[in-house]
Amino acid sequence: MTTGNFVWSWRDARFGAVITTIPFVVMITGHVEAGLPLLIGSLPAALVGLLPTKKQRKKLVVLGLLFGVFLMLGSFMAQWVWVAIPGMFMLAFGSAILASRRPFGVIALTLCVPVAGVGLSYGGLENSVGLGLLIILGSIVAYGWSLCFKEHDQPLANRQAKTSILSKVQSQNYGIRLGVAVAISTSIGYALGADHIGWITGATLFVMRPDREVQKLRSVGRAVSVFIGAMIASWLLTLNLQPVIVAILSAGALIMASATHTSRWYITPAFSTFLVFWILLYGEPTITNIEYRFNERVFETLLGISIAYILGIAVPYVESRMSPRDKTY
Repeated sequence: MTTGNFVWSWRDARFGAVITTIPFVVMITGHVEAGLPLLIGSLPAALVGLLPTKKQRKKLVVLGLLFGVFLMLGSFMAQWVWVAIPGMFMLAFGSAILASRRPFGVIALTLCVPVAGVGLSYGGLENSVGLGLLIILGSIVAYGWSLCFKEHDQPLANRQAKTSILSKVQSQNYGIRLGVAVAISTSIGYALGADHIGWITGATLFVMRPDREVQKLRSVGRAVSVFIGAMIASWLLTLNLQPVIVAILSAGALIMASATHTSRWYITPAFSTFLVFWILLYGEPTITNIEYRFNERVFETLLGISIAYILGIAVPYVESRMSPRDKTY
C-alpha cells in the first residue's frame, strides 16, 4: 500500500511479525526485561526488510554484523574523549571519501558511522557487547526466517538505485563538513556530561545527507518521529501494563517499523524510540524518570539535528551564494 510519502508493505509486515516470535514468547511469559533486548536485536533486520531473492537475503547477516561491530566500536572509543572525537571525525570523513569510490562506502556512510555514533552512549565495550551480539544473533535468526518466504520481484526503485552518491570532489567537501559536524556533536555531548552522547551524535549522522532536500525531510521526520515515539511510550509506561500487553505493543512497533521502512517520510525513529524507552524505563517507570528521559531524548535529538543543519545546509548555502553550485554538494 502506497499513499504519497507513506509506504506500507504487507510482505515486510509478515516478515517483521515472524522475527518477533522469540522475543514475544519470552515477554508474554513474564520476562519482559529479557525479551525487550531480544526485540531490539531484531530491529536492524526489520529495517532492512525481506529482500527479493534468497541470495540477497544473506545481506541481513552482513548488515547485522556491521551494525553490531560498529556499535561496539563506538562504545569502545567513548571511553576516551581524545579518541572519540577525532575517531568519529575520521570515520565520517573516510566513509564520505569511500562513498565516491566503492558501493560499500554508501553503507559505511549511512549505516556504519551513524551506528558507531549511537555506540558512544554505552561508554565502554563491556556495556555494548551484549547488545552488539544480540543484534548479530538477531540478524542471523532473521536470515533463517527469511528463507521461509518465497522470492519476489525486486521493486523498480531498487533496481535503479545508485551505487555512489558523491563525486570525488563532492566527497571531500561533504566529508569535511560531516566530520566537523560529528566532532562538534560528540564534543558537546562530553561537555554537557550527557547520559547518552550517542543520541546527539546519532541524530546528526542519521539526518545529515549530501542532498539538502533529503536532509530537510529527514530532519523534520526525525524530530517529529522521536517526539511522537517518546510521548506514546511515556504515556503507556505510566499505565503499569501487563507483560502480555507490553509484548503486543513492542512487537507491534517492530512490525510497523518493518512494514513502513521504505517510506519517503522518515518515520522509523518513532518505533526505535518507542522500544528504547521501554528498555530504559520498564524496570523503574516513575514519573520523574519518564520526564527526565523524555526531555533528554527530545532535547538531544533536536541538538543533533541543529548541528547537522548548520554544517549540512547553512554552510553550503553560504558557499553557494559566493560560488553557485547545484543542490548536491
